[in-house]
Amino acid sequence: MKQIFLACAALLVFATGCQTGQIPDPNSPTAIEINDIDAMEQRLAEGWNDLAIRIARGQIDDTQAHDFLAESAQEIVKRIDLGSIDPSQAWRYGKVYDTARDWAGLEKAYRLAAQHSPNEDRRVNDLLQLGYAEVRLGKIEEGFAHIRETFDTPPPGKGPILYAVLLQIVPALESQGHDVALAKLLEEALEQHRQTQVDPKTDGGKGFLATREIHLGNGWKKVIQLYRDAGREDLAGAAAKRRDAMFFNRRWVSTPGGLFVRSPDTRTTAQRA
Repeated sequence: MKQIFLACAALLVFATGCQTGQIPDPNSPTAIEINDIDAMEQRLAEGWNDLAIRIARGQIDDTQAHDFLAESAQEIVKRIDLGSIDPSQAWRYGKVYDTARDWAGLEKAYRLAAQHSPNEDRRVNDLLQLGYAEVRLGKIEEGFAHIRETFDTPPPGKGPILYAVLLQIVPALESQGHDVALAKLLEEALEQHRQTQVDPKTDGGKGFLATREIHLGNGWKKVIQLYRDAGREDLAGAAAKRRDAMFFNRRWVSTPGGLFVRSPDTRTTAQRA
């Protein structure tokens, strides 16, 4: 009789739910401890893996997947207290804010990161992301200024500059009345990319050198397009000449530091605008 009573009691609890409180959902953002950046990164990585499966199945597209991930990240950032984190790790929290499209949080995180960058590589990346956040918030002059602060880094550290400008800043700002200034910034970033030195013996260096001309070509194409979209055909034409001077007047020749220059008798596959 006692066993029957216990069994009935168990069924009753299962059917009606425990009246003393529900078991916490381990997948809920509230289950993440405040400022547990490892858990935050893991949650977002797992979320993206699930979304990637749905993309592969044709259930959602890439845009929808990023929207869903942003929604999850917007809940996760509520578990961040920037006032009590290790400043040297602020850039990691910045990535969570970026995923959430929380530009104000992104700015705060990378401003903190830029003030405590432990090395030159982090300083460059932190300033680039701070500039990106400011552009997203409409602080165009401040954002451009922080991006240009990275130009003083030695040639081995210049690699991230063009990628940030071409792939983040330009898409965030083009066609909003700033195309001429944006084109000038992008052209300056192209020169930084040209000056970048890498070790051609490493896999990373080989990859960089193999794609350098592609990125330069895409960058120049965008520069010219921005000038034309702004109605400045004169500036577009002048930029095309500067592009030709970079691509067609010299041949890429490897130097010990990985810097390539051109000699006058070589052409490239870069498409002319």
